[in-house]
Amino acid sequence: VDVGAYKGLWISRYLRKFSKVFAYLIEPHEESFVNLQKKFRSISNVKLFKVGISNINGLKQVNVNSKAYTNSLLELDPQAPISWKKNKFEHLYQEKVEIITLYDFVKKNNIKRINLLKLDVQGYESRVLEGAEMLLKERLIDILVLEVIVAPTYKNQSKISEIFGILDRNNYNLY
Repeated sequence: VDVGAYKGLWISRYLRKFSKVFAYLIEPHEESFVNLQKKFRSISNVKLFKVGISNINGLKQVNVNSKAYTNSLLELDPQAPISWKKNKFEHLYQEKVEIITLYDFVKKNNIKRINLLKLDVQGYESRVLEGAEMLLKERLIDILVLEVIVAPTYKNQSKISEIFGILDRNNYNLY
């Protein structure tokens, strides 16, 4: 399961080595989702979903920024330009998107186990993991790969301590 699939670069590399795996790509941003549809239209073992993964179910705004790889369910932090001096961070507009917990997404799509969960969710990691807590408790996720931003980039972005706390209380180890 690839949450925050963006351009599908990560899963493309993974599929080169493990071509028969079944992949679920989740991307809430409309333009990125359309590009994923074009890229993976002929690959039957890749399923695409235009939703956001969170700790609650409902509707939320995706903040679309000048650098698409920074799009997030969180607003940009005023400190972002200072943290990322070489990149121009600018908020452009918002898109409404359905959000769902990973637990409910897994149930809805009849996924029995997640062998590998990749998160690239631009500061939203702790919320995604909170919405996956039952899966973690039941040991239904084998491996987690997280891209985590520690420099101030988003308002209320996940703290490393929050992420580690969720993993620790569910007996997941870092390697």
